[in-house]
Amino acid sequence: MSSKTELVLFDTVFLLAIVLEMLITPEDITAVTNWKFRQKSSLGLITGALLIPMALVAHGNQQCGSNLMCYYQLPSLAVTVSLLITVSIGQNLLQRFRIWLSSALVLAGTFIVSFILMRFPQQFVEYAVFLIGGSVLGLSLLCHLMNSLPESFSLGEAMIISQGLTVLSLEVIKDFASPVTSSQKFGACLQVLVAGTINVGFLLRPVCNRIFQNQSIRTDKVNQHNKSTDLSWSGSIYFYLIFAGVNFFALFPWLGFQIKEFPVFYGLKFMFGSRDRVFLMTGWLVLVTLAIAVVGTTTSSSTVVRKYFHLIATGTFVSGLYYDPELICLASAG
Repeated sequence: MSSKTELVLFDTVFLLAIVLEMLITPEDITAVTNWKFRQKSSLGLITGALLIPMALVAHGNQQCGSNLMCYYQLPSLAVTVSLLITVSIGQNLLQRFRIWLSSALVLAGTFIVSFILMRFPQQFVEYAVFLIGGSVLGLSLLCHLMNSLPESFSLGEAMIISQGLTVLSLEVIKDFASPVTSSQKFGACLQVLVAGTINVGFLLRPVCNRIFQNQSIRTDKVNQHNKSTDLSWSGSIYFYLIFAGVNFFALFPWLGFQIKEFPVFYGLKFMFGSRDRVFLMTGWLVLVTLAIAVVGTTTSSSTVVRKYFHLIATGTFVSGLYYDPELICLASAG
């Protein structure tokens, strides 16, 4: 993609986000979509619209010949444009701010024309599939995120998360059946672990909702208490079954096919590959033991307990980032 086309795309999204940031409030979007945003937060459209695409451009410029820009920036920008135009039309801005909305629609049209006039006609079908599939997936993830976790994000934060998950999903689909070289094994492990964590989260959402709803309506009746206890036990069993099923029947075979090695053996060789990693994991084990001891002797949550956990988390991540970033990345993903 030419630099002029990139400039047009970014100008389109940037100006459209500025226009709607000035004209629309979170209450307006809530009235149209029933989404509930984090309290006392602005829309954050400019950051949400441009952060992921700019990161992809930076990554593509850093690595010569990278196709990340071509494959993933267009769906990311298309999700942004689709969302902003949908919000505009739903809010009926055509009657209130004709000039502003007309300019925004013209900019969106420029974005579409720029995509059609790209300098890669031989790969047009491939890009079109990524554009359509990525746009639909991104909007679906955004809607699911806002409906599942109300009052947790601003619109910009939700857009960043949904676009990041879209990029990850497209990368997983693109590399699903491609074996990797020895130098790419770490990246494949990280990719599979993150994808597996997301899948486990989606699969566990129904039982988590049932447990939380049941706990919120507890009464003093004995039969209600027994029902809650049974549901908690069934929820725990469901959690471990889902966790084991996703790992042993999906992630392990998939990762083993990619790296041409049993994942457990590769993980053991990776963890004990250097003395620094052994020392780091020993230190983390000590921190986890201290955390369990604190929780075991404390029956109620308090600010002091939270501060202890903040200190432990800081010690874990700072030491990992300083001595072995690959280990902390893999541990965080898992």
